Amino acid sequence: MSATVFEKHLKAASDMGLVRDGEARLLYDIACELPQGAVAVEIGSWMGKSATAIALGLRTVKGTLHTIDDHRGVAGATDLPTGDKARELFYKNLEAAGVRELIEHHPLSSDDLAPSWDKLIDFLFIDGNHEYKAARRDIFNYAPFVKPGGWIAFHDVGMKEDVFRAIEEWIDDRNIQISSMRFNNLIMAIRMPLKGEKTFGQIRMKLLRFGVPNSCKGIPPKSKSLQKFAAKLRQSVARRVVKAVGTKG
Repeated sequence: MSATVFEKHLKAASDMGLVRDGEARLLYDIACELPQGAVAVEIGSWMGKSATAIALGLRTVKGTLHTIDDHRGVAGATDLPTGDKARELFYKNLEAAGVRELIEHHPLSSDDLAPSWDKLIDFLFIDGNHEYKAARRDIFNYAPFVKPGGWIAFHDVGMKEDVFRAIEEWIDDRNIQISSMRFNNLIMAIRMPLKGEKTFGQIRMKLLRFGVPNSCKGIPPKSKSLQKFAAKLRQSVARRVVKAVGTKG
């Protein structure tokens, strides 16, 4: 699917959404590369923008997306649709983008669904509650189902230190090996290695820490221009470092 056609489909889904277009394109690209009949899972869907991007990619491989969201709203936001209104907008946007038939929606919290989840996953996108304990539960509950060679993407990695802390603990606790990484703005995606595949080895956490796109500690929140410049510089250097060790950035 060309960039123009992809953007047209995405716009049909929602002009709102908290996932930026570049981030959506990354999710779409990863979904397009999955094996035939792939299973993807998204934790946190809100109005369907990221779900649409993933589903459009899954269409090319005849895959299925499971979305998990209880539609309670976005943490800390009081002026956004919630409950039945958010759920109705979610379904409406999926219909507008023509991807509703590719999605199996679970209107539950990820915690409630976790005990009964039993499907292997080719692509997991974690974008639910970004507070430390909640993010940690999502990772530890669902990441074990990701197949070798599968992808896990995390949103707001640079914006929320809690998210990266949860990722670090998961990697250290489970001795997770990583074969490749990709970034776009606030999304970091990592691929689980196939048996015998080259991995980051001992430097994986240094690369991860260095590659967090928008982690600009010490910059005042009001210094938007400086923060934006530092974020872009960090991403650029991170991609070069990742590429230098033979991974796909």
